Amino acid sequence: MKALVSYLTRKAKGGVARRDDVVETDILRFGRGADCEVHFVDPRVQLHHAQIVARPGGYFLEGFGVGDFEVGGQRTQAHRLNAGEKIQIGPYEVEIVGSPEGYDIALTVELVRPLGDDLEMLKTRSRVHLAGGGLGKRGWSWLLLLVTAAFFLGAPLYAFVSHAPYSKSDPATVPHGALATADSLWLSGPMSGPHKFFGVACNACHEKPFVQVRDESCVSCHTGIEHHADTTKFSFAGFQDQACQSCHKEHNGDAGIVLRADAFCADCHSSLKQQAAAAGLENASDFGRDHPQFRATAPSDAAGKFDRVSLGGRLKLADQVGKPVEVSNLKFPHGVHLVDRGVRHPEKGLIKLDCGGCHVPDSGKVGMLPVKMEANCIECHQLRFDPGALDRELPHGKPIQALAVIGDFYAQRALQGGVEEAGAPEVVRRRPGTPIVAEAERLEALAWAKTKTDQVAERVFGKSLCGSCHTVTKQGGQWEVAKIRLMDRFLPKGVFDHGRHLTVGCADCHNAKASEVATDLLLPGIENCQSCHGGEKAADKVPSTCVSCHEFHRPGLPPMRGPAKAAALGR
Repeated sequence: MKALVSYLTRKAKGGVARRDDVVETDILRFGRGADCEVHFVDPRVQLHHAQIVARPGGYFLEGFGVGDFEVGGQRTQAHRLNAGEKIQIGPYEVEIVGSPEGYDIALTVELVRPLGDDLEMLKTRSRVHLAGGGLGKRGWSWLLLLVTAAFFLGAPLYAFVSHAPYSKSDPATVPHGALATADSLWLSGPMSGPHKFFGVACNACHEKPFVQVRDESCVSCHTGIEHHADTTKFSFAGFQDQACQSCHKEHNGDAGIVLRADAFCADCHSSLKQQAAAAGLENASDFGRDHPQFRATAPSDAAGKFDRVSLGGRLKLADQVGKPVEVSNLKFPHGVHLVDRGVRHPEKGLIKLDCGGCHVPDSGKVGMLPVKMEANCIECHQLRFDPGALDRELPHGKPIQALAVIGDFYAQRALQGGVEEAGAPEVVRRRPGTPIVAEAERLEALAWAKTKTDQVAERVFGKSLCGSCHTVTKQGGQWEVAKIRLMDRFLPKGVFDHGRHLTVGCADCHNAKASEVATDLLLPGIENCQSCHGGEKAADKVPSTCVSCHEFHRPGLPPMRGPAKAAALGR
């Protein structure tokens, strides 16, 4: 469709101005929308009001939705167009001129009912300027400034200075009421979980208005927070120019106040080998791609020397040269207790053991409870020393008392008589209860008891009971059991939570079934952990940051923020 659209404008002094517009389109649309071919500006017209389309039988004007128009005084939404017709679309009059040469259709458009008078009347009845409200722009600005300052500055300041000094031991110092807690308007974000219980007492931490939280506020509750490293060896680890709030940012809600980004740790540890070469520490910046092999702390000799040993991946145990070892003074081989066929029980026959039979998690499931003879071993390793006295057992871990028990037992049997043992003196094989009259016979019976005690002790300490699990020596006629040296934390500078790894089998990390000697250090290397854990930005593994496994403040070191630090900072 090729259309000639002529826009007519009546001049105040008479005459008509005309502007022609040639449009070539399939559909000729009328409305305020920018995409309409016949564009109206009056707000009384819909964005898309009507359209002219070519259909069999001629050209038709059709309304869009609620858009309608008037033809001959009648409102309609569809009409076949004829030359000479005048159509009212809102305040506009559209006249169909016909079909001039070279055009399919021609029409004129004129605004016949302007909005001007109605708009002026509306303005006179309405207050659309600030001056109409009694104050000018400047007056309203000052009024709003004073109201804002009173609400967000005056009220919080009044609440702050009217608070009693906060005392963590006296709940009455926590303010209550709307105005008393007005200083909470200054909160930059929600409190972290550990600090929510005094979250309305801003002066608990912010002791002075417009002053950042001072170290004294932190250490009043967090007493004895330790250094990160020994400052006599690592002077740069003292953080002397840093305040607590430099690293611990409050008002982050559930995100907490502990700085967890690896970048903070890597700032020093990525070049630690160069900064402190004498310390023998390796560089570390990312657990997935830049972290040294685990080094466990374990006893390295019977005298109690402790060394840090590199783990180096999964253990190959018996045939491994230079494998990590722990000299615990035990002879306990894990593999013997985990055989597929089971182990012999004194009363139940063959039973199968697993790791959980001896290694029991503590109440928090973080570490393991110590393995004790009385709780974990005594059921199978009974301390009976004579087959004729199944009700008598030796005390565990007390060699002197065990010898006394053995000696008393055989002395009593010798003096009572009734011993059924070939080669024993006649005095100890006499009828039970028969008194010994001669002193020579009593001495002979006691001599036999002493010999028997020595024989049984040799077997008990040297071969069967004690000697089967412990390192036992005999010096000057006295039996000595080497002190057991078991570690409760092999990685004292790291943190491991067994409770978070309950879905992983013990054997996935500890190759105990293949262990043949007690000195095998059954700890996995870093490769084992890296099969599940990646660095901070890992997408295919569990993202793990430095503080996932390492505490920043290390127990055993002096306080990081003590009186000396406060004096140095002038606080």
